Amino acid sequence: MILVLFLFAVLSFVFTYLRYFEILEKQDSLQQNDIKNIKNLIDKSIKDTSYFYLNRALANLNSQGVLNALENEDAITLISLSKTRFDVLKKENAYLKSMFFISKKLEKIAFLGENLRLDFKIHNGDFYGFFVSGDNLYFLVNANAIKNGENLGSLMFVVDAKFILSVFNTSKVIDGKIILDSSKIAQNRTLKPYIFDLLTLNKKAKIYLTYDNTKNDSELLNVIYSNFFIVVTLFILVFFILNYGFNVLIKRLELANEQLKESENLLQHTNQNLEDKIKQEIAIRMAKESENLEKERILIHQSKLASMGEMIGNIAHQWKQPLTELNAIFIKLGFLNEVKKLEKQDIDNELEKCEKLVVFMSKTIDDFRHFFVKDKFKEHYCINEYIKNSLKLITSALKHNGIKCKVISQEEVFVIGYPREFAQVILNILSNAKDALVQRGIQNPQITIKIFEKDNKAHIEIQDNAGGIETCPVQKVFEPYFTTKHASNGTGIGLYMSKIIIEKNAQGILAVRNYQNGAIFEIIL
Repeated sequence: MILVLFLFAVLSFVFTYLRYFEILEKQDSLQQNDIKNIKNLIDKSIKDTSYFYLNRALANLNSQGVLNALENEDAITLISLSKTRFDVLKKENAYLKSMFFISKKLEKIAFLGENLRLDFKIHNGDFYGFFVSGDNLYFLVNANAIKNGENLGSLMFVVDAKFILSVFNTSKVIDGKIILDSSKIAQNRTLKPYIFDLLTLNKKAKIYLTYDNTKNDSELLNVIYSNFFIVVTLFILVFFILNYGFNVLIKRLELANEQLKESENLLQHTNQNLEDKIKQEIAIRMAKESENLEKERILIHQSKLASMGEMIGNIAHQWKQPLTELNAIFIKLGFLNEVKKLEKQDIDNELEKCEKLVVFMSKTIDDFRHFFVKDKFKEHYCINEYIKNSLKLITSALKHNGIKCKVISQEEVFVIGYPREFAQVILNILSNAKDALVQRGIQNPQITIKIFEKDNKAHIEIQDNAGGIETCPVQKVFEPYFTTKHASNGTGIGLYMSKIIIEKNAQGILAVRNYQNGAIFEIIL
């Protein structure tokens, strides 16, 4: 019996060995075909995306006013005319990240979406390709703007390169990733990696796909099992012979096993009940947390919109006087030209004045743009300096309404925190004070800012003479959507977000109280 079993085992091994390599060869052929199809899918996805955004770019460039705004490098007009199209494209494709307008000098003029770093040399002409920005890979499509044979610049769409992974809808693909560092590719025995190189504008990237090989492994195992079936059967006969001798021992083991199973079932039932209770509690807490996060997200979005409205109003006040002066210069030049007394010296002098006014207006835009940049890290900053920066943005509005603002400080005070968030809080409080003074028609309106240190902490007090807050208790003004302004002027989230910034982000205190002539907002950091 041993000799027969041995010979049969040898023959089974030889047959199984040959069958094993036959199946491997078949699987390799199928995998090569899969690789070819995947490469075709990638190429088609890249071409389709390129043609799609190239057509959209040309359509936007041919829209009314866009070419003129690009030629004049008018960022505000470009953004205004293109925002609706960008929003529509963003809804159509969630992978769309940015839309850039490039001047004929190959410099960025304006953008919509994310302001990504373009770490490569921009060149003229229609082109598309991949580039790396930070730790992510992006795909760009550039379309030139041509008017009367002259290159006025270009429009560039930037898409997250992950759009390539969306074309893999086969059930074999378990996971798809874009890898910039090949050392980060994880190894797994059950997964078959396919790697495709992508040539980018500044680095190399790879598409890494993992396939489910369990079906192939199962096929190989079935071959082995089928060929060893007879051997197993013969061994079972031997086992039956030995079965009688071990029958008593097996029965005892089965009895012990049944008792063990009963104990395991009881323990499993107890664990299941405990697990269900834990899951229910986690689900309830996660639902509440998600609800709170959604509410906070909505408030932050509304706060950004309100800040944007305030910013536009303040820019309008800052630009009103320079625009008036520019208009006066143009009228003067026109008059001198009509009476034929326009000299080259006059033109040079007036143009110099115009240049100074334009520089002032440009600096105003830069001040507002830098003001609303979000802080990433805590800094050691001077409170006095950032309060002055906030005042610069609202000075014109205060002067327009005849409001005097006085800053009282004997020394410079420094703290560690997020300076731009602090400046936004100051701007919110000053804007509310200005609105209260204007709304109530106060005679000799005035805002006073006091800066001092007490008990190793920075104190800022902002008081007005608008008559105080009529709400009781006054701390209610920090609640979301609560406002004392007219419905068309107030959103009720400015002071709420200010309190969150000071108390949650800066671990400080923001409070308000009334005094004889008005209200005092106090910040302690």
